[in-house]
Amino acid sequence: KVRAGIFSRQHLLTAGIEIGTAWHFIREARLRRGWGIAVIDPNARGEGVGFDTFKRSFSRLFDANDASNNTSDESTKPMSRQQSVNSLSTSAQSSSIYILAHSAGGGQLVRHLREDSTLLP
Repeated sequence: KVRAGIFSRQHLLTAGIEIGTAWHFIREARLRRGWGIAVIDPNARGEGVGFDTFKRSFSRLFDANDASNNTSDESTKPMSRQQSVNSLSTSAQSSSIYILAHSAGGGQLVRHLREDSTLLP
């Protein structure tokens, strides 16, 4: 299976890391522009739950409470829709969000945005 950040195994093997992966985009964003980076792997828990994994990961990106520092069972529970919307609107008020979505991740992003139009301006 192709993991997050790899466009195609064959392309990676024949063209190299610069062209076959998101490495160039990540390096440009991180080093030259100083942007934060999040790489979501919707297939990390298996293809059958890819969309659920994507939605949970996407929602966590905008969790203003920083769930990574939360050691309680609350950190493993998915955020409610309202928590996600509130966190997104407060974190994105003064900044833009740029997304590179590839393959199934692109489809899952579009589906998520269509199902929850409150995420769009």
